[in-house]
Amino acid sequence: MKKNILFTASLLALSACANTSPQKVATSQSSNLTNQKPATSAFVYTPGDREEFVFGEMLEGLQKFGYGDLCFKMPTRSYANDCILNKLPYEKYVGKRGYYTDRKPFIDYSGYVAKEAILETGETIYLVTSNKFKHVGDKIISLAEHEKISNFQPVPIYEGSSVLLTGYSKISKGYLNVSSQNKHSYNETQIKKIRDIASRYPKNGQKIADLLSTLKIDYDDFEGRTVVSWMPYNNPKSYLSIKFIFKDSGEVYPFVEVLYKADDWLFIDEYSISADGYRWDSSKRTFDRDNSGGTIWEWDTDSLNDEYIKVLSKMANAKSSKIRFRGRQYYADYELTSSQKSELASLIELANLTK
Repeated sequence: MKKNILFTASLLALSACANTSPQKVATSQSSNLTNQKPATSAFVYTPGDREEFVFGEMLEGLQKFGYGDLCFKMPTRSYANDCILNKLPYEKYVGKRGYYTDRKPFIDYSGYVAKEAILETGETIYLVTSNKFKHVGDKIISLAEHEKISNFQPVPIYEGSSVLLTGYSKISKGYLNVSSQNKHSYNETQIKKIRDIASRYPKNGQKIADLLSTLKIDYDDFEGRTVVSWMPYNNPKSYLSIKFIFKDSGEVYPFVEVLYKADDWLFIDEYSISADGYRWDSSKRTFDRDNSGGTIWEWDTDSLNDEYIKVLSKMANAKSSKIRFRGRQYYADYELTSSQKSELASLIELANLTK
């Protein structure tokens, strides 16, 4: 009796192990590849015209988590119940290819989709995506996308420019890194807009493209306009800076924006500048206001003119540049950071080059 119990337990243990690892296949010709015999040396990776993919690269800090969003058996209940903890090690599978079979995908009640796939290693797994969440399965990329990324060669962002497009970002899918900074990347639409704007000014195009590659580029296809402004991570608090609207039709609208961010209202109606002894006072202004989650914003915009260029140039070049926000009863001072002054200098130069 004890022998029978031990024998039964052994079979159950072996069965459990078989359900927690990729299945092996001896051939890639069948469209129903479950319950195949272990792979032999006869296995040949033959995707034919089926959709191929590659296990994509990850940032170093994420590699320890391996590849998730996959199953080792086709789910029968749901992704969460059957395989949410399944992983494959990064070092072993990065760069490995595979292709999807013709077997009907499994779709659960939460919108998770599991598709059967055969890897070049001979293993059968079930890769999971989601009809709701784009990040699910995003570490598995198409072969065509992989080849575009891996074969990319650095090129100038604009003809003759000193700034290079250095390669695709590992953080933001579909975005390209630039040699002018290491904190930001641009998608292909934004790069096209940088080139379009630079091409409007043949004499200054190279310099304009270089400057734009350090700034925030937002394209609005409904309005047909590109908005160029400061980088948010350089301006997390208050600021005084320049913003541009480049219309597809050719018009350019540069303007000044000043913002006060704090925990409580000042009800600002004017502000003053101090830059290494230089003083300047604004006229009475009508500030807009908003608030959320205990934070308030008060801001004002005005068209950029020669007076503003003079004031902002003083601020960009001063050792100490301060703004005094004057409210109905109180005031608050803010000193521009070195990164804000450097960025302001670039925006002033862009304004002069695009007049």
